[in-house]
Amino acid sequence: MASSHDENQYPLHTKMQPVRNTAIRQRSRAPGRAGVKLPFSAVLLPLIALATFGQIASIDRISAYFPGLFFYEAQGPAYPATPVVSQILPPLTAVQPSPASAATGVRILTVTSGDTLQSLLTEGGVSWDEAQRAVAAIGKFFDPRDLHAGQQLDVMLHPAQTGAELARVSIKADVDRVIVAQRQENGGFAGREVINPLTQTSRLVSARIESSLFEAAIAANIRPEIVVELIRLFSYDVDFQRDIQPGDSFDVLYDRDIDAQGRVARTGAIRYAALTIGNERKELFRFAPGGGSGGKAEYFNSKGHAAQKAIMKTPVDGGKLSSRFGMRRHPILGYTRMHKGLDFAIPTGTPVMAAGQGFVEMAGWNGAYGKYIRVRHNDGYSTAYGHLSGLGKGIRKGARVKQGQIIGYSGSTGRSTGPHLHYEVLVNGAQVNPQNMALPTAHALTGRELAQFRQLRDAIGAERAALGQATIKAASF
Repeated sequence: MASSHDENQYPLHTKMQPVRNTAIRQRSRAPGRAGVKLPFSAVLLPLIALATFGQIASIDRISAYFPGLFFYEAQGPAYPATPVVSQILPPLTAVQPSPASAATGVRILTVTSGDTLQSLLTEGGVSWDEAQRAVAAIGKFFDPRDLHAGQQLDVMLHPAQTGAELARVSIKADVDRVIVAQRQENGGFAGREVINPLTQTSRLVSARIESSLFEAAIAANIRPEIVVELIRLFSYDVDFQRDIQPGDSFDVLYDRDIDAQGRVARTGAIRYAALTIGNERKELFRFAPGGGSGGKAEYFNSKGHAAQKAIMKTPVDGGKLSSRFGMRRHPILGYTRMHKGLDFAIPTGTPVMAAGQGFVEMAGWNGAYGKYIRVRHNDGYSTAYGHLSGLGKGIRKGARVKQGQIIGYSGSTGRSTGPHLHYEVLVNGAQVNPQNMALPTAHALTGRELAQFRQLRDAIGAERAALGQATIKAASF
């Protein structure tokens, strides 16, 4: 606030106390001029301090935080330095919350790798003894060793004389199971299991493919885990990079578990899938030989032939085909020669699976192939994997492997220009084109099992027809 005064009312001070800096001295009024012109910083910084501290403060109190700020060399009358405001306001204080109030309430603790129930609770503010008693109560319904990263604990803390005490902790053991440990009057904890009822329903989706099967399925609100399984089922017969064209279509029938709020809690297995490529329709049905009593469920085509082939066309997930089987100009040698396999461009360290069950014939360094594995299968078939960065656990000559087992990791060893997998299929020792060969079927149903399968196939056909009619009726309203 500006004010006026009589310059003669106050005595003249020729010099005040220690100088802050020469820049301030140079901005002082010239000798012989009346009054004092305060430097810009002497006005701005107190205002900043006032806003920062959130209370009205006097100049002399701010100067305690900025020593020497208000002392400068000047000539002319000086203002009185009476600390008026500081004599009225109480000292600046900050209100600190009590430890108990800061630690109480409901907390959500997320499990990370290496956590245990005990460590997670103690890190969340629970005492060691209380955490131990709560874990013991939970352990009657849930094995703490089944804890996995991403799970969450709901923890409720109540205030106590010594800080905070655990009132309740719960963990979602499954989509339909919650385990709760509740504090009792005696200080102990009682565990209980809460079951959330789910209703199983079937969903039938039919969609047209415009760019890729994956994008069309996601656009149809099919959950990613179902999409991945759908692609895997047809991967034995279909090259998804070359065979799928715009205008093709697919159908999929799968189960879903719905909670009381109508939300999808989890998805079940695919019971039927079909892929129409051009004029060809491929159908697969889920069937457990033996009527499901101990038999493992598999997928069969409409004739009862297993979808799973003895050898997979592609032993890696997500690999981009970078070089096909046939004549090509070698990227390193510089001349044209026969390329006797398929190259998949994938990052170093990508798991490589055994294309079929069999025995390892060779595992180790193999010249231009670098680190190399060759697996012998039935009926004269073998598969080879080159330029690996490393071998899988237990992979050595003579080891038995299963289809889909991780046998190595992609790399760029040997004569290679970058990370990729070189994959070969050999028939009686000679390399053949995996994309053109008719891969042998694992097995086919016969006799009583075939009759049971046909009954299931016809029942699924009737269910699809009913679901399709229900969808049409719902859309008409």
